[in-house]
Amino acid sequence: MEKKTKLALFDMDQTLLDSDFAWAEAFILIAKEIGFENADDFGRLYYEANFEFLLKAIMERDPSWDVKRIFDFLTIHIEDVYKHDVQLKKNAVELVDTLKKEGYITAILTANNPHLSAIAKERFLKVLGVDAWHCCQEWGVSKGDSSIYDFLSDMYGIDRNNFVLFDDAEYAVETAYRSGIR
Repeated sequence: MEKKTKLALFDMDQTLLDSDFAWAEAFILIAKEIGFENADDFGRLYYEANFEFLLKAIMERDPSWDVKRIFDFLTIHIEDVYKHDVQLKKNAVELVDTLKKEGYITAILTANNPHLSAIAKERFLKVLGVDAWHCCQEWGVSKGDSSIYDFLSDMYGIDRNNFVLFDDAEYAVETAYRSGIR
């Protein structure tokens, strides 16, 4: 068997999984919890702004809501949705299969909460057919830290110039690009 020398990395949420709606709904719930008059706007802002913008708005409105409290709240409200309602994006399986046929090792690289990642992995690993499922938090790094690509390069024995990244987060794409990933 020929050694694979290319690695395709996929983000989980909004890239292979259709999970936007779950996050938007959870942010609306937080906004209602802390008394934003236009809490429903948080659903729209989830799509139009970015995660960091919403975190900042929540923490400015109520400083008792730190990042950990926000993520704990999000996880509680999203867990059941991940178990039952989140689905694969159209053609996700075909994309993974095509890349595997082209000689790529395929792996999920998610910055999501490890618990939610585990739920998605249990539901979708076999269906998607990816070779590996990685959660950044388990390693203590983010996709905004280029050292994650050194770690993956060492793990797979593949030069990062032979990586391809599919991700919807601008910061992750920028970091990967600066790291030589296309």
